[in-house]
Amino acid sequence: DWIAYTLPWDSAPVDVSFLNHKPAGSKGFVTARDGKFVFADTGEEVRFWGTCFSAGANFPSHEQAEKIARRLAQFGINIVRTHHADAPWSERHFFPKDVDNTRTFDAENLDRFDYLIYCLKREGIYIYLDQLVNRRFKTGDEVDAVDKLEACAKPHSNFDPRLIELQKEFSRKLWTHVNPYTGLAYKDDPAIALMEFANENDLFTQQVTLEPYRTRFEAMYRAWAEEQKIELPDGPINFQVKTDEIMRFLVEVQRNYYLEMQQYLRDEVGVRVPMTGSNWTRNAALLAALRDMDYTDSHTYWNHPTSEGAFGNNPMVASRGTVFDGLGFQRVVGKPFFVSEWDEPWPNEWRAELPVWIAAISAFQEWNGLTVYTYRHSSAVPIDRISGAFETFNDPARFGLFAHCALIYR
Repeated sequence: DWIAYTLPWDSAPVDVSFLNHKPAGSKGFVTARDGKFVFADTGEEVRFWGTCFSAGANFPSHEQAEKIARRLAQFGINIVRTHHADAPWSERHFFPKDVDNTRTFDAENLDRFDYLIYCLKREGIYIYLDQLVNRRFKTGDEVDAVDKLEACAKPHSNFDPRLIELQKEFSRKLWTHVNPYTGLAYKDDPAIALMEFANENDLFTQQVTLEPYRTRFEAMYRAWAEEQKIELPDGPINFQVKTDEIMRFLVEVQRNYYLEMQQYLRDEVGVRVPMTGSNWTRNAALLAALRDMDYTDSHTYWNHPTSEGAFGNNPMVASRGTVFDGLGFQRVVGKPFFVSEWDEPWPNEWRAELPVWIAAISAFQEWNGLTVYTYRHSSAVPIDRISGAFETFNDPARFGLFAHCALIYR
C-alpha cells in the first residue's frame, strides 16, 4: 500500500545550485592545508558534498551528461567520485573489450567520460579521480598467475614491481590525457580535486597467499629482517600470524608503496591534487602507513547487504554503536578527512535517518568531504524504480534529502 514517489533522472524538485561557484576550478587547485581542503588561489576553505558514479554511470551520452550535471548541482552536490570505471562487468568501462590487455583506453568511452567531466566542471562540480578499483588483468598485461588474481590483484598490487609498473602506466596515461572539451590534461585541470591510489586494498586486510607472489613477499621479508638484525625461523613464513616483526614489515612495505606512487605522480607526471593511499578504517597499522599522505579517507555502511544477499532492517538511532565510531578512528590530527563511501542501503526502511545525520555530524566534526555510494551503476534510461541496494539517485528517502544535507554541511 506504499505510495509511489519517483525522482526523475533528469530533473530536480529543488534547486540549491547557488551553493556552487562556476566553473569548478576557478579558484585554483584544491590543496591540503592545516587539516582542511582550501583553494590554492584564494585560501578559501571548501567542503565537498557529493556522490560516487559507479561503472556505467561514468559514461553517459553527451545529452545525458548535461542533464545529470545540472541535476546534481540543483541537489547541492559539488563533487563526484568516479568509481568502478575500470570494472570489466560494467556496460562500459575504460578498457576495450576486444583486446587481451588493460593498457589502452576505449576511445568512445573515454570521450563520454571526458564530456561528463566537462559538464560537471561547468556546473561547479569537482572530481575525485579514482585509479585502481576493479581492474581485471589479462594475459597481455604479462603478470603472473593472471587467471587467479582477484580484482586489482589485491593485495599483491601493493608490493609487486610489475603490478605497480602497470598502475603507474595507467595513472600516467589518465592524468596526462587531454580532455578535448576542456582543453586541459587532467593533471592541469583544477576541477580535478582529489585522488586515491587503490580502493579498499591493503596488506592488513587481504592475505598474500598466491604464488609466486607469496614467495617473493617472503624474500622481501627475509631481506628486511636481515637489515633489522632480526633472526627468523627456517621454513615458510606464515604471514597470517601477525607477529610484531611482521606488522612492522607490513607497515613499511605499505608506506613505501604509497610514497613511491606519490613521488612518481608528483615529480614525474606533475599531479598537484591531494593524494591518499587506501580508504577504509582497518587498524592503527594502516594509519601509520598513511602518515605521509595528504589526507585520510574511510568508508562506512549501516546494514550493508551480506554476500549471500541478506539485508538488515534495523535503525541506527536505536543502536549504541553507530557508523561514526569507525569513521572517527580514521581521522588524523592535522590532515583533512574524507568519507568517500557511506550509505544505509535499500530496502532498509530506516534509511532516511542517515543522510541528514551524517551531514550534521560531519559539519560538527569539521570533516572535509563526503560522497555517498552510489548515484548509479548505469546510464540506461528510462528507469522508474530503485535498481539495487546502493543506487540513490531516485530514492526519495536518501537522495531526496540531499539539498537539505548540502545546506547543513556546506
